[in-house]
Amino acid sequence: MKAILCAILLMASFSIASDLSWLKTSEEEWVKDEVFAKVKGEQSAKLCFTTDKDERKGATYHTLCNNKGPTVTIAKFDNGKIIGGYAGASWMNKQDYVTTSNSFLFSISNSFIHEMISGKESRSMYDYSAYGPTFGGGHDLNIKNDMNTGYCNLGDTYQCRTGAHDSDTCRNDFCGTYDGWKITKLETFYFVEVHDPCERDNGGCLSEATCTNDGVQDHFDVTVKAICTCPVGKEGDGTTNCNAINPCNTDNGGCISEAFCENESGTAICTCPSGKVGDGKENCTFINPCETDNGGCISEAVCTNESGTAICTCPSGKVGDGIKNCENTCESNLLLLEGLNEKCNYLVLLKSYKNYYNFGAAGILKDLSGLMIGEDIKKLVETDPNEESALATSDVHIGESWTFVDYMERFGFVVLGGFITIGWMAFKNEKDEEEYPLLLDA
Repeated sequence: MKAILCAILLMASFSIASDLSWLKTSEEEWVKDEVFAKVKGEQSAKLCFTTDKDERKGATYHTLCNNKGPTVTIAKFDNGKIIGGYAGASWMNKQDYVTTSNSFLFSISNSFIHEMISGKESRSMYDYSAYGPTFGGGHDLNIKNDMNTGYCNLGDTYQCRTGAHDSDTCRNDFCGTYDGWKITKLETFYFVEVHDPCERDNGGCLSEATCTNDGVQDHFDVTVKAICTCPVGKEGDGTTNCNAINPCNTDNGGCISEAFCENESGTAICTCPSGKVGDGKENCTFINPCETDNGGCISEAVCTNESGTAICTCPSGKVGDGIKNCENTCESNLLLLEGLNEKCNYLVLLKSYKNYYNFGAAGILKDLSGLMIGEDIKKLVETDPNEESALATSDVHIGESWTFVDYMERFGFVVLGGFITIGWMAFKNEKDEEEYPLLLDA
């Protein structure tokens, strides 16, 4: 506490010096060290009157400075002299002398304190409403009602630095002359107790805030105020609010750019955008839709994750969207006329003819194709020109249309043997090879 008060007093002292900036530096230092330090103790000096802004009348002076306790007055005359006095009691318009034991006059020009003569305590101050601050009997220093003129006759109540009472040497040393001078500037200070505002109700700060003292100069007055500071991690005036600092306002709270930052009591919470997972600080990766219900693909389809989108692919040998269906292709089944669509039947039959031509069934298949599907294959080629080369290679006679009776007259039951041969060879080839390669591209 003592250290705090010392710091406050030091700030008050420097603020007083600042108010006396119209003095020379050496004069400021002297009056600060020899006058204010002597009388104010653990108090702060405050200005009650200055000719710079207040009306120059004795009545105004007393209105502003009465009942303030002890005061220090400093006056500068147009002859260059700078003098002053310390009144050890309040000005109160008593219209009479006031007894004090500690009042004194001083000369800043001479750097000298004029102490009170022993036994003259009853005439140390003259408290009169039509005068400004007046000291001593006779008077040692008188300021008239206009707060601009006066006279001095040092030596009656306060000691001379040189010469004796009623001598020009004494009074001229103090004021320059007995009278005739004019006041260019006059200021009076009073003193107030210094209290640590933080000692009561935390200085008006919130309970979580820290209260510290500071000396703030307000016009000519030196005041000690409470400074409220919010705790680490919070911001505000410390008096009405201390709010958690929003970490999201700086660098997205440490979240990566695509993540969302949310402030929760001063902590940044990073959340990945919809469709992605991760801590939001180092990564946000696409959710793999294939891990749930095969990504919406049917069970036999293969699901592939592409940037969070499920791609459904039918297994080898089947075609479809993989979501609703995966159907057999002609390549996946060479058993004639079983489970295949109409076009596939044609292709299988043609392929069978081509693949097994060297097995001795060429003539049978050639005539059989003409018998059963000649006109239909023609239609197929007209709608799918890619089949034409295959038909030409196989030497199938497109356009012939034999009757079944004609065919039986020439070949009889050999037809049945051809079908059996073709079926058996196709089945055997499927067993030999996992994928049958002997179709139109063979």
